[in-house]
Amino acid sequence: GGKHKKVSKAERACTKTVDKNGNGKIDKDEKKAFIACLKGVVGKGYDVDRNGKVTSKELKCGLKADINHNGKIDKTELDQFNKCIEAAKSPKTHQKSIKA
Repeated sequence: GGKHKKVSKAERACTKTVDKNGNGKIDKDEKKAFIACLKGVVGKGYDVDRNGKVTSKELKCGLKADINHNGKIDKTELDQFNKCIEAAKSPKTHQKSIKA
């Protein structure tokens, strides 16, 4: 049998984000996005605000905006990334309706 490699935080986060069918594995069609995600997190290519951490929002939006899957947010992808971040920040998604 093969040795089990310890799964890093980045791998776990990327698997959760990329695993569209929820089978806990990275399938062939998810592999490109998974590798881009790892590059984006480990290489900090998705850390657009440059604070040294890739947040879950940056991870999700980075993956969505990273059209060419190079693990970085390029100038052409920045607009899409920022729109995603803004939408994620939008208060209406967090507001709970309070019945008086």
